[in-house]
Amino acid sequence: MLKLSEYKNMAPVLLYDLASWGETLGDCLTQTYKAGELIRMQGSEEGDVVILKEGFSVISVLLGDGTETIQHIGGPGCSFGYIAASSGLPYMSTIRAYTDCKCYIIPNKKVQYLVENEPDFTINTLRISSMQGDLYFQRISLLAIPQSGVRLLHLLLGFGASTGRKKSDGRIVIQLELTHQLLSEILQVN
Repeated sequence: MLKLSEYKNMAPVLLYDLASWGETLGDCLTQTYKAGELIRMQGSEEGDVVILKEGFSVISVLLGDGTETIQHIGGPGCSFGYIAASSGLPYMSTIRAYTDCKCYIIPNKKVQYLVENEPDFTINTLRISSMQGDLYFQRISLLAIPQSGVRLLHLLLGFGASTGRKKSDGRIVIQLELTHQLLSEILQVN
């Protein structure tokens, strides 16, 4: 029998314990986005930090040749935009709601306050940035598998391990609606 845990690192999905943000999110505004709706666009300069409260989002990058590639999928607790907010630079990637999402929106000025006064905020955002870096290397490992069918199998097993829910008959249900387009963009195949 396959051990799904062996494939967990092959799925480009980030989940993070929302409770670890503690009091930081207590008075933050939330905003709801429908599946497919743009949350923040690569190159824009809002400088807000977005933290997922509910749902899943897709983080993608528009390459120089005009192709968009998915970096990863973020689940509850994941943050987006910390580097832009702390550096004043535009967003380096795009975040779009993959499922219906509810997000905490932390305006740029509040981010500066949290960085100066709430050490846990910086620790958490840096930890998530580190997780994204690890995920980047795991994704390279996934893309290094030469056969696209084997790559797809690894990806689905990883999704099952990271977001799956075990049924009473032993099957694992993946909590994401996976389209051919999404799988194609993650695996870089057509």
